[in-house]
Amino acid sequence: MTASGFKILSTQDHPESKLNEVVCERIGPGLKEGDGAWIYPGKIAVKIKGINAAGRNFRLKIKGAKRSILISGAVIVSSEYPIEQSREILLLSDGLGIPEGTSAVRGGICVDFNREGIIGPGSFFSRFPFMAVRFPAPYPVFPGARLSIRRRDKKPRRLTVLWPGRLEPRELRRLGRITEKHLSSHPQVSDIYRCVLYLRGYVRIAPRIGGEISPASRIASWLVLEDRLEILRRKILRIASKPGGANAKMMRIEEFPDALILAIAHKMCDTMELQFDNGWFFQPGDLSLSPLHRAWLKRVQEAGSGGIRISALAGVVERTVLEELSRVGLVRGGRKLWFSTEASESLSAMLLDGRNKGDKISMSHAREILAGSRNRILELLHIMESERRLSALSDKGERTVCQ
Repeated sequence: MTASGFKILSTQDHPESKLNEVVCERIGPGLKEGDGAWIYPGKIAVKIKGINAAGRNFRLKIKGAKRSILISGAVIVSSEYPIEQSREILLLSDGLGIPEGTSAVRGGICVDFNREGIIGPGSFFSRFPFMAVRFPAPYPVFPGARLSIRRRDKKPRRLTVLWPGRLEPRELRRLGRITEKHLSSHPQVSDIYRCVLYLRGYVRIAPRIGGEISPASRIASWLVLEDRLEILRRKILRIASKPGGANAKMMRIEEFPDALILAIAHKMCDTMELQFDNGWFFQPGDLSLSPLHRAWLKRVQEAGSGGIRISALAGVVERTVLEELSRVGLVRGGRKLWFSTEASESLSAMLLDGRNKGDKISMSHAREILAGSRNRILELLHIMESERRLSALSDKGERTVCQ
């Protein structure tokens, strides 16, 4: 199986351009202009800004990569492939014994990757009942990829990647039992992913892998065993049930990839188990507020249209509590003052009373209607801008009614 992308042949000099340009040969279907991709070795995220045919090859304009990593032999591949970089790679044995010494190794991402020796030779050894290869630098592969051993005066040997990384002895023994049960002498790529799924409970699969793997659910590009998925769903609900919800950084569960947890969380939004707003996940229904959250909500509500000044807050904990209350829509503001939702709505209605879409509102007019300090007026105007009731400040010092 081969990834989709390009292999770099050479780098072109264009000092007048801010983008690096490379000459490449295509790998598989290649990529399209505007696609995001990764460069290996190194796993550097880049974007393809231009593709032009150059005879049998292609000229690519690349954004996001330093010139030093655009070396001959490096590959630019689709981010859809579950490629991992590891110095040690577990392989299915071909039954011909362990190669002695070091050998030139190619393949993995594409048939000819490492032809230039940019990773270096591999040393093979036994990881019973499998074979493993160790490299001097991380080698990019994915389950089901093929590696070939190139030795002088000998026919190349082709080996299948089972796992890009080193397993603990307990996992190795378990994987041995799984492969004995599920792999034939000539396994399909889908069989490789089935074995990893049964070992880990989840696996990120490569594109174009056919066939259903039961009992597993498809979540974006992941397969997850049903019992494991139910456990993760409950843990995600607990994380999102915290006052103020949870963002991507908080959506983490030990021993599971962050990308998998986020994929499940977004799937739960599709089924209305969670809500997603402005980068935050929330549990639907009545909010469960801590005593501290309830105390601060009451304090802001009692402040009425005057709001509470940030300078009056005691410290970081209180600021965090108010930000969490803001994310669930119970308070508004945050620059200089905080208002309750009710006070914010009342003040906004006063300012917009009798005005239509397209009318202009100046700072002096806002102060005449609402009275109070400049900071108080500016805070309310900022809230109304964030809610798209008013446009941002124009060059003439006016805002426009948007609704």
